[in-house]
Amino acid sequence: MLSAPAAWAISAPAITGITGYHTVASDVANFTVNGTGFQTGLTATVFCPTGGSITSSGSQIQPVTSTSFQLTIPFDGSQCGVNAVAWGIQVTNPDGGVSSIVKVVLGGSAASVASAEIDTLNTTSATQRVDTYSVELKARIQGGAFLFDQTYQVPFGDPSVQNGVTQARAALTGAGAKSFTGPTQLSSAQSLVSSVINTLQTGSQTNQIVIGSKVFVGPQNLNTGNFGICQSYVLDSGNYPLLTGCTATGDLWILPPGDVDVDTRAVSLVTVSQTATTTNTFLTTQVYELDGFPQTTPPTTPAPSSLLLILTSLIGASLYLARGKFRSATHRT
Repeated sequence: MLSAPAAWAISAPAITGITGYHTVASDVANFTVNGTGFQTGLTATVFCPTGGSITSSGSQIQPVTSTSFQLTIPFDGSQCGVNAVAWGIQVTNPDGGVSSIVKVVLGGSAASVASAEIDTLNTTSATQRVDTYSVELKARIQGGAFLFDQTYQVPFGDPSVQNGVTQARAALTGAGAKSFTGPTQLSSAQSLVSSVINTLQTGSQTNQIVIGSKVFVGPQNLNTGNFGICQSYVLDSGNYPLLTGCTATGDLWILPPGDVDVDTRAVSLVTVSQTATTTNTFLTTQVYELDGFPQTTPPTTPAPSSLLLILTSLIGASLYLARGKFRSATHRT
């Protein structure tokens, strides 16, 4: 039995919060990182607000459980610059699993920026038709077995079908046919086989940008950053846009107790022009028969041999019934 690749067992850790934050000295901070999927031996990378990063491991991360670990980091000006802004934290497990980066406001206040877009669709509808074909050409001599039977994915008038007619005549001629009727159309049917809508964006225009700010005070988490395209928004009492139905969740920001973030959210109201084209595909199915006859002149009625046999049977049955009635009348006399 084959074992599963090691990559299948990689656990993705996730940071969900910060607790127990306190400053040990002027340039060192201790706090507990909460989340899921943490493994013993993990490393924690802190991304500085002004660039660069600090990676902690070993004794700097103690103790470690699956849901928390304590992190001690320096954040003095010589390594990372000012401390009163949001720092990024990312966790990497020994098996290679990596968390997303969350922002943490350490030791003061920060300013975050969020954006979103709400689209109003201006749709122009169009319809187009595609015709496909299944044309069957059959040939035989006077009601016998079919000597030619081919199906073409083109209309009857297409050169490939007409070449097929020539081939069918040659096959019948080779079998002794002296004259021909047809090809005669025996059936024809049309059906809708598919209907596909293809939407193409043709342009967009920003009509308005709604901007509002809100102050968040820790301890709490908030989501900010890019929320993608949202369904709708409402303004709270402070004219801060509250979003619903967004395609993205933004970035997680964590505010320890007493720390502050001022989040400014900009919502773009956009009109999107698009064309929705419905393509209807139809299939025309037809059957044609070419009949050959051993005599030089074909029968007067250019009907398929099978139909002639049916008519002959009906005439024979009528004669039989008439003969029976005549005998009955003679017997009574």
